[in-house]
Amino acid sequence: MISSNVAEATSTKAPLWSADFDRPRARQPLSLSRNFSWTFTGNVVYTACQLGMFMLLTKLGTPEMVGQFVLGLAITSPAMSFANLKAKGIQASDAKREFRFTEYLGLTLVMTVLGLLVIAGSTWTGGYRADTVLVILAVAIGKAFDVISDVFFGLYQQNEHMDRIAKPLMVNGLLSMIALGLGVYLTGSVVWGAVAWAAAKGFVMALYNFRSASYVFQVETRTPVLLCNEAESPRGALKPSFAWSRLFKLAWLTLPLCIAALLLQLNANIPRYFIEHYLGERELAFFGAMAYLMLPGNMVLVAALGQAATPRLARYFAAGQNREFLMLLLRMLGLVALGAALAVLAILIAGKMVLTLLYTAQYAQHLDVLFWVTIEAGLGFLCAVLAYAMTATRRFRSQAPLSGITVLISITACTMLISRFGLRGAAFGMLIATSFQLLGSIGIVMLALRGQKNAA
Repeated sequence: MISSNVAEATSTKAPLWSADFDRPRARQPLSLSRNFSWTFTGNVVYTACQLGMFMLLTKLGTPEMVGQFVLGLAITSPAMSFANLKAKGIQASDAKREFRFTEYLGLTLVMTVLGLLVIAGSTWTGGYRADTVLVILAVAIGKAFDVISDVFFGLYQQNEHMDRIAKPLMVNGLLSMIALGLGVYLTGSVVWGAVAWAAAKGFVMALYNFRSASYVFQVETRTPVLLCNEAESPRGALKPSFAWSRLFKLAWLTLPLCIAALLLQLNANIPRYFIEHYLGERELAFFGAMAYLMLPGNMVLVAALGQAATPRLARYFAAGQNREFLMLLLRMLGLVALGAALAVLAILIAGKMVLTLLYTAQYAQHLDVLFWVTIEAGLGFLCAVLAYAMTATRRFRSQAPLSGITVLISITACTMLISRFGLRGAAFGMLIATSFQLLGSIGIVMLALRGQKNAA
């Protein structure tokens, strides 16, 4: 019965409302190498645009303006990470198709609205200047568009079509960089730059994702359960579901991972909160500039590996192929460790020149901070790879306690070190917390593999 419905759906004449449907045809999953290539290319372009955006802001604006934008990202990231539900990773590892796309979309919309309300409330009562509040709210809206886009990206990743993630990601990065730069250049205000940045993200989400997701539903024959039971058209398949019993079940499944994501974002941004409190927005700009240089490693190498390999890791684990799982994971960790070592070497050789060329001479005065931030980032890259592995093993509930303890360690370290050592103290605090997180992540993955072996 299901196969006949799928055959009928795929043989139906393509609707006129989407050019992508002119000649629908089934698409087989891309190979791991092609998925990695698309993910790598998309992340390279997006990361270059992110770094270019930050460079434009440092050259067109003052350090205080840079600090306001960094603060906006620091305040909005934890709430939006919680609202995100780690949808992309959970969908990609949902090898048994327990939940439909419409349910992921419905829950994400609800959580995004709640996240925006939390950010608005905390910002309003935070005692910030009016222009800083406006920057934070504009950044929150841009982040919300990214959260919604991630649900669609999860659909494409689940079906191993990473090209459909890479293309909008590249356009998103380019347009948001141009929008922020033009906004600041034309108005001399980071507020309007942030507004333009958010608008560009919303434009890409509306222009691309709905049409591309419709195409996936139209041609999908490999996994017919993706088609909605109550909606026979691709357009109907894109309507969010608000069947609350199903949404609560999905929320309960994702809650530990959401809490872990929230805590991880808090851990990453806790030094920024302490820097803004003790040292001010100007010093926060310098620290944020150092951290932004780590984006290529995280967004390009780690994300490309993790996103391309998560579905395969999930299948290996579900099938009890622990040796294959472990070998793939070790190859990923080895490649990331090599990249981190090369980054530290590059900082030692040409760090001052890089800071001067990318930013200004003011930023080059903090080369020592960049060195320690780079070492911490290398350990963080390994943690990120292990996080993909934990998601693939569906070990969601183990991650929240680990992240919680890591946050407590980070708060304690930053409280003791930033007031004494300044920006270097912030880097030391991050290094201590990340080292603990790395050891805990290794332990969770090994316990998952041992449990799988015992169950078999």
